[in-house]
Amino acid sequence: MLKKIGKYNVKSIDKFFYDGCHKIYIIEDFNDIEDMINNCEWSMDDLHSIDELEETILNSCPLVFINNVKLTKQYLTQEQNTITLTYDDHKTKINIRR
Repeated sequence: MLKKIGKYNVKSIDKFFYDGCHKIYIIEDFNDIEDMINNCEWSMDDLHSIDELEETILNSCPLVFINNVKLTKQYLTQEQNTITLTYDDHKTKINIRR
C-alpha cells in the first residue's frame, strides 16, 4: 500500500486523474472527483487506482507533474528529476526522463 508521495502522506488516497500524457491530479476527497468532472471536463475514464501511480509516472512524457486537484500541493514539479514513493514495506525512487 502506498503511504507517501515525496513528503506527503497519502495513506487515505486511493485514486488519481491522468490525462494520458503528463498531468496527474491526486484525488483527496469526493468533491475533487465532482469538481474535475463537472468543472474541468475530465471523465471517469481518466480516473485511476493509486496502485497504478508508479507505472503511470514511468510511462508519462518528460513533462510529468503531480498536483492535488485543489492545486495546493505539488507532489512532483516539472523541475524535479526524481520522486520517492514510500510503501508499507519499501521505498521506490523514480528517475524522471527530462
